[in-house]
Amino acid sequence: MEEYIKKYRKQLCVLVFTAVFTIIGMIAGLIFTRPVFTSSASYIVADTSGFRNEIIPPDEIREFFRHDYYTDHLYEKTAGKFSASDIKKMVKIKPNRHSPHFRVTVTCKSATDVYFLQKTIETSNRSLTREMSDEYFLVIQVKEAPFPENPVRPGFGIIVSVFAVLGAAASVVFIKHRQELFTVKNTTESLLRFQVPVIARIPVYRRNSFPAGKQNSEFTRVFLRNSGISSAPEEPDDISGYNPDRNTIMIGPQTSIEFFDAFRQFYSTVSKIDEDEKHIILITSADIGAGKTTAALNLGITAAAEGKSVLLVDCNLRNRRLMRAFNIEQDSPGLYNMIFERLPARDAILFTEYHSLCVLPQGNTRGINPLTLLTNPEMRRKLLEIREMFDYVIIDSPPVNAFPDALALAGVADLVFLTVRNKITSDDECEKALKSLELSEIDAAGFILNEAELYTDTPAAPSPNIQTVSRNRFISGFGL
Repeated sequence: MEEYIKKYRKQLCVLVFTAVFTIIGMIAGLIFTRPVFTSSASYIVADTSGFRNEIIPPDEIREFFRHDYYTDHLYEKTAGKFSASDIKKMVKIKPNRHSPHFRVTVTCKSATDVYFLQKTIETSNRSLTREMSDEYFLVIQVKEAPFPENPVRPGFGIIVSVFAVLGAAASVVFIKHRQELFTVKNTTESLLRFQVPVIARIPVYRRNSFPAGKQNSEFTRVFLRNSGISSAPEEPDDISGYNPDRNTIMIGPQTSIEFFDAFRQFYSTVSKIDEDEKHIILITSADIGAGKTTAALNLGITAAAEGKSVLLVDCNLRNRRLMRAFNIEQDSPGLYNMIFERLPARDAILFTEYHSLCVLPQGNTRGINPLTLLTNPEMRRKLLEIREMFDYVIIDSPPVNAFPDALALAGVADLVFLTVRNKITSDDECEKALKSLELSEIDAAGFILNEAELYTDTPAAPSPNIQTVSRNRFISGFGL
C-alpha cells in the first residue's frame, strides 16, 4: 500500500484537493442556495380556430405564451393570493419548438403553494385560454403535475462543480510549485541514515569541456595520449547523460571537468579504502537504470589512466550494456567459455583503446540461466585467479532488488558499492537492497550517488585554462 501511495502521489494529491474543494462547495451551496419545491407538468395546446375557417400559426401561439398574458390572467384566478410579480417568478412556461407541447414549471418555497398553483392551472386552463384567445385555442393537460415531496436547491450542482474544478486546478498549481514534495528524495543527507558512506557523487554528464581548437589541439592530444583516452571528433553539447554512439557514458575528450573530477575522487577514495590490497570490486544498484554500468566503466577508465591494470568483468547477463559500450560481439569468447569450456583467461580477455584497461565479456550466454553460470564453483576460482593478474577487477552486475545475481557475486567481491540515482531511486529501494546484502552477510562499502547536484553554497570555480590545466589537482593525477 505504501509503495502505491508513493508511486501515485501526484494523482492522490489531485483527488484529495478535488474532494476537499467539493466538500467546501457543498457547504457553500447549502449556505448560499435556498431550498424550494418544484413541480412540472406537460400541457398541449389544441387549435380550435379551424371551426371558424381560421388557422392560427403555431409560432403565434408560442409567442402568446412567451409573454405575460397567461400569468396575468392566472393572477386574477388566484384571487390575489400571490402578487403578479411573484407569479411571474414562480410560473415558467417553456414551449416546444417542434410540437404543440408546453412545459409549465412551478417553483415555490412551500409545497402547498406549488400544489395550489398547479391545481389552479389545471382547473382553469380552458377558461383562461378562452378569455385570452377568444376561443381560438385551448390548453389540455397531458401529464398531471406531481406533488413535490422534497425540496431542491437551484444552482447547488453548479456551485459544487465550480469548486471541484477549482480544487483540481489548485492541485496542479500546488504540484508545480512544490515539486520537491512529489519527487523521490535521495540526496547525500537522506542516504546518511543508512550508516553507509557516500563515496562518490557523479554529476550529470556533460560534453565539450575541452574543445579541440587550433590553439589547444596539441595540448589536448598530449593530455589524451598520456591518460590513455583516445581522441574523438568534436560533438555538440549534450547534457542528456547518455551517449548513443557507445550506448553508455564513457569518459572522452568532450567530457566536462566536473565529470572527470568526480571519478578522480571516486578512484582516490577506493584506493584509500583498499589498504589491504583488495582488488575485486562489485558495482551494483538497488534498481534498474541507476547508472551502475556507467560507474563501473568510468572508474575502470580512471584507474587505468592512473597507471593501474584494470579488468572490467561483464556479469550482467540480463543486459549486455558493457559489451555494447566496447562494440563487442555477442558470440565473442568470454566468461561462459572460461567456466564451461575451460578456455584460458588470456584467450577470453580483450584489450581496449584505453590504457591498461581490459574487458572480460560474458561470452555466448544465450539460452542459459544466469544463476547457473554465476553460482558455478568454477566461477569463484576463476575470479580469484584473475584477481592476481590485475590491480583492480571491477564487476558489473544486475540490480540487487531485481535479480539475485548480485548476491551470488557479492560473496567473492572485496568491495561492494551500491549505485543510486538522485531523486529516482527511493530510500525504500535502498533500504531493501541493503537488507538483502545484510541477509547474505555482505556489507556495502558505500553508495555511488549518480546525477548528484553540485554544491551551490560556494561560488562556482572559473573555467580552467586548457594550457595550464595540467596543474589542476585532478589532471595532475594523470601524470601530466
